[in-house]
Amino acid sequence: MREKLTLPADRNSLADVSELVERYAGFVHLSVTELHDVQVAVAEACTNAIVHGLHEDSSRTFEFEIESDYNTLTITIRENGTPYVMEEVAPVDLTSTWMNRKIGGLGIYLINELMDSAKFSTEPGGLKVVRMTKNAKRVG
Repeated sequence: MREKLTLPADRNSLADVSELVERYAGFVHLSVTELHDVQVAVAEACTNAIVHGLHEDSSRTFEFEIESDYNTLTITIRENGTPYVMEEVAPVDLTSTWMNRKIGGLGIYLINELMDSAKFSTEPGGLKVVRMTKNAKRVG
């Protein structure tokens, strides 16, 4: 199954995304913990697109695509906003207190930690793509 939405660069779009993630997680039979991991990672990736890429300009849009098979949930977010270079994102210092921590990079850290795979790329023409997967852990 696959579904694709084009959404305004507005934080209110996160509710539509969350609802879709929850529905598709059921098809893959993700556990409650796995579902929460996906919801946090997706919220971070979409918020990055909305805030940093598209500057919360609701006249601009981003694309959210979700796909599931029996074992895997795949999510792709595309936007054509402000460019970024992943190599320039500083590693997160998890040893410092939140008050002393440099702003930036925590969302990307969370995405990488919570998902089974995450790929950040820029296509020709400047289209930025985040592709994440989560595999259901079968017990039995």
